[in-house]
Amino acid sequence: MLAVKLKPRERIVVNGAILCNGDFRNTLYFANTASILREKDVIRVEEVSSPVARAYYLVQLMMLNADDLEVYRCSYEKLMTKLLQTFANHKIRQKLAESTQRVLHGDYHKALAALRPVRDYEKARLSQTASHAPVTTGSERLKSAAS
Repeated sequence: MLAVKLKPRERIVVNGAILCNGDFRNTLYFANTASILREKDVIRVEEVSSPVARAYYLVQLMMLNADDLEVYRCSYEKLMTKLLQTFANHKIRQKLAESTQRVLHGDYHKALAALRPVRDYEKARLSQTASHAPVTTGSERLKSAAS
């Protein structure tokens, strides 16, 4: 039996349905298998701004929309192949491989959990890259584009 403790006004997604908690803490007990995502773990389509976020989103879709599972899985597998080729960090590659194994076994919740540190790593790397990019003014960009 799975117990999910909810904070006041916390929302969760259960088998695609959004449940909203009231004004008090509550505990829900699930006697059988269900696809459950806490609101804090859900990524919205407008938040998908990187390859790892896209992989996370695809796993989320597999978890919540079994009707299109094979379409999402195919896209996920292609993306994961590219991600595994992109990252050199051993721990990150292990997490990507773990996520892939979890997806193959239909354990989407643990596949998402494996991707969370990869998302954090990717965000850190992207912010480092952005902070080291040279700053140019609009006129400098026009001059370089014209030449």
